[in-house]
Amino acid sequence: MSSSNPVRHAIVARGGRPAYVRVPLREWRRLIRRLEQAEDRSDVEAYDRAKARGGEAYPIEIFERSLDGESRIKLFREYRRVTQAELAKRAGLSALYVSQLETKRRSGSQATLRKIASALRVDIDLLAPR
Repeated sequence: MSSSNPVRHAIVARGGRPAYVRVPLREWRRLIRRLEQAEDRSDVEAYDRAKARGGEAYPIEIFERSLDGESRIKLFREYRRVTQAELAKRAGLSALYVSQLETKRRSGSQATLRKIASALRVDIDLLAPR
């Protein structure tokens, strides 16, 4: 946020410590819109990097479904027509862990995401956008 357009807010304390921030609904919607725009820019930048490298093009549905909250690991796994068990084997992980990553019950480390990206033959930025 720029200092020329500050967010109106109130810090609410509990037990003498800041507990949460109260923000007017209009401000909240503006913040969410800006966050979504930043995520969109990140996706475009990842695409531009892949395209500049002569990278593979992927169906737009992968990214649309990702914006709806689906796991990119799952989406790229399905695109590659790989089962969870096969992805787990290729990446040296357990099938349970892959399932937990896909359902977002767990988040993978950078090392784990690198293994999965390699197994799926995709850039890690496509699995974990900044």
